[in-house]
Amino acid sequence: MRTTIENRMRIGASLFVITFSFSIKANAETCAKVPTCEELGYTGTSCSSGTATLKCPFDQSKVFCAQDCKGFDLDNCPAGASCEQCWNKKYKKLGCADGYINNNGSCEINSCVGYTRTSQDVSHCGGYQECQSGSTKKYRCYTCEAGYVVSKYSGYRIYNTVESCIANPCYLTMGSSADTEGNVTYYDFYEYGARYQLTSKSDPNCKNSDSYDSCQSGSTIYYRCRGCMSGYGDHLYRLYSEPATGKCHTTGDYDCPASKGWQSDSSSFTGAVSTESCTRYFAGFGYKYWYRPTECGDGYHMNYKTFRCDKN
Repeated sequence: MRTTIENRMRIGASLFVITFSFSIKANAETCAKVPTCEELGYTGTSCSSGTATLKCPFDQSKVFCAQDCKGFDLDNCPAGASCEQCWNKKYKKLGCADGYINNNGSCEINSCVGYTRTSQDVSHCGGYQECQSGSTKKYRCYTCEAGYVVSKYSGYRIYNTVESCIANPCYLTMGSSADTEGNVTYYDFYEYGARYQLTSKSDPNCKNSDSYDSCQSGSTIYYRCRGCMSGYGDHLYRLYSEPATGKCHTTGDYDCPASKGWQSDSSSFTGAVSTESCTRYFAGFGYKYWYRPTECGDGYHMNYKTFRCDKN
């Protein structure tokens, strides 16, 4: 601002000299039109208190008012702050600069909690968020790209900051747990049966092309039939195909497996207050119901590895 004021004063002085020179040489040369005070920026007639006043050299009643420096009382802009400077070289604090946060009136570097990366370097990350910490940009990956799932979080999933991704294991119904270091384990949480095994809709015993579930693992799409033709393992509630192939089957060996807690007698479940049933098919012999607990009573809890009620 000070430079602007000084420039205006130099312009005014120069114009005065030019005008005087023109008057001397008026008989010998054509005079140039002198700019008006308004054209030079001298548009006011008075200025408020606290402002600098510059008068037009051609008309002392026309003035230019410099910035009001009221409130500009800092000799320097505080560290981490965003400031405005007045023509008198004093500063006024406007707030904290990017990368800093206010702490009881002082601007401190934003620590960007949860932003653990200084570059976007998480393999197969599906999205980043950015945070400014002082002059440094920090990043956090918050999701994996299609076909991948989180294999490690930063800490105990407090900020859900993703540190690494792995190809989706494509369990039928996938559960997960994370330890205190943020390492994630995946497991078949509830359903029994196979992973998605087929790389095409190629099961001849599947009802139709609409009777497939799909799952992306990395860049590969896998399928499994969820609607077998009659006599090929189509359960009353859900279809679970053969674990090794993901295809429909004709025997009961893969229906309601004991490894997933199913048994033919529903009266021997200690601590259980409710059960569910599964239809087990036998080629040429029809079907039978198998059972397992779904809810445990007081003093018991469900063990999803054995699908039994264990004492607390």
